[in-house]
Formats: sequence, structure tokens, C-alpha cells
Amino acid sequence: EFRRWVASAGKAGLAKDPENLLLVDGVGRLLYDQGKFDEAEPLFRNAIQINREVLGANHPSTLIAISNTALLLADMGQGEEALALAQEAVTNGRTVLGQDHWIVGNFLAKQGRAAQALSRFQQAETDLLQAHDILTKALSDAHPQTQRAATYLADLYDQWHQANPSAGHNIAASTWR
Repeated sequence: EFRRWVASAGKAGLAKDPENLLLVDGVGRLLYDQGKFDEAEPLFRNAIQINREVLGANHPSTLIAISNTALLLADMGQGEEALALAQEAVTNGRTVLGQDHWIVGNFLAKQGRAAQALSRFQQAETDLLQAHDILTKALSDAHPQTQRAATYLADLYDQWHQANPSAGHNIAASTWR
């Protein structure tokens, strides 16, 4: 039913209404949280397109939509596209919001996940450590966004340990957990 509404809303121009943009994004996130990546993907991509048209390419909401799509694509195994989108969000976010804004920290965390999806472990580590640092300073160690970055670091070190068991990344994973 919702997919039918999205299609008809898009044709009628209703999807460009800010409240409807939030609805499309919210349903996409809900589907993502349920692991329904294939169903969430068109909604996330639609959110990018509409945000760009309505708010502009560098609006924070557009950059958030881009970054969310990057995370989804990384989780779907589409690492190259995920990394390109994540890099766009980080680069433009730094320009628009500043180097140390917590949203940029969030973008860096998702860029780290995209690099991890490509087994670019050193790049992922750099991004995730920087994200965690920004989020800690801007929000606190206990904030859910900071905790998510720590979880991403633990996941990274687990995967890195599987790829190179003798390097001791399992210790780093335990520390971040």
C-alpha cells in the first residue's frame, strides 16, 4: 500500500512536500532496521533525489539521505557505490557543517563501514576512529551515536582478525566491545 502511495505521490509532486519526505525516509529506515534492504533501497534512493531537488545538493538533510543510503549499500555488499556516496556526504558535510560537527562524525562512521565492506581495513579504521573521536567530543561517550561508532569499530576488528588472525585485531575488538 505504501509503495503505491509513494509512486502516486511522486507523480503528483506530493513526495516533494517536506512532511512526505520525512515519511519516505522514515519508512525506508524502518525497512532497513527490519533487514528488508531490497525494499528500503528504492525509498532511500528516492529520498536522495527528492532532497536534492527540493533542498539542494549540500543541504544537511540531503547529505544525511546520501549517508544513510551509503550505509544501506555497504550492508548490501555494494561497497564501491557505498563508499562513493559516503565520501560525498563527508566531503560536503565538512564544508557545510564544519570538521567537528557530530553529523560529520556520523558520516565518517558510515564511510568507515563502506570501506570495511570493501575490506579496506586501514581506511575503515581511520574513518571510524575519527568518527568516534568527533562523536565523543560533540555528544559524549554514552550517546547512542558514539556507541554505534564503537560497535562499528568492534565489528571492523572482528572482520580484520578473520582476514589476518595473527595481527591481534581480536584484542582491539574486545576493547571496543
